[in-house]
Amino acid sequence: MPKTKTSKSSKKTKKSKSKKISAQAEDNKVVENVENVETVENVEKVVESTSIKLETSNDIISNSDDNNVDDVKDKTLISRIDHHQSVLQEIKKLLISELSALKELRKAAKQETKKKKRKNSGGKKSNSGIMRKFKLEKHPELAEFMESDIASRVDVLTKVSKYSKEYNLQAEDNKRRIILDDKLSKIFPELVGKEGDERLAYTSIMKHISKFFPKQGQEGYDEAIVDIDIDEGA
Repeated sequence: MPKTKTSKSSKKTKKSKSKKISAQAEDNKVVENVENVETVENVEKVVESTSIKLETSNDIISNSDDNNVDDVKDKTLISRIDHHQSVLQEIKKLLISELSALKELRKAAKQETKKKKRKNSGGKKSNSGIMRKFKLEKHPELAEFMESDIASRVDVLTKVSKYSKEYNLQAEDNKRRIILDDKLSKIFPELVGKEGDERLAYTSIMKHISKFFPKQGQEGYDEAIVDIDIDEGA
């Protein structure tokens, strides 16, 4: 029985159709992957995969041109490939946009969580260490200056610092040194008349106010402490 000869044109046509069908199958697989996305990590994988598949489709069309597209009877296949490529490009843009928006939302959520934690932890001021409140009934000069019967070391430090700046009591030759007026002289009598580096400094305020706050175990400590949590804003 004589063998049937297959024309070169027919072989090229079948080869081209086979490549285009393969490209369509790959593109459809990418679309299915997109539909099954559940996590951000999967989104990133699909975006990378999409980029690769698009390059493959472009190569196939380019090869088809080289093999004489005029010989391809089913031009609808090329149109469908172009359509899928266009759709995948739009999906890729959308995924990248949504991923960027999701990152911004996560960032905002983290910041909001931090704010809530700070707010919750700051509901009550600490009443320990240098924040511990003491009664000032044995130190009327300090109570008068503080305009309060109780205060902590930090309260006094803050008050003295603000007071010196408010009334321009910083030494002209050294802004880190404080000039004692009548009120401050009552609190720091041991520093009256001192000059140069022996004057009261912002960094030495804590040292000089320690006399008003007995340490644990010292006489008068238990009677002086205000052993309660001070509500914020109180």
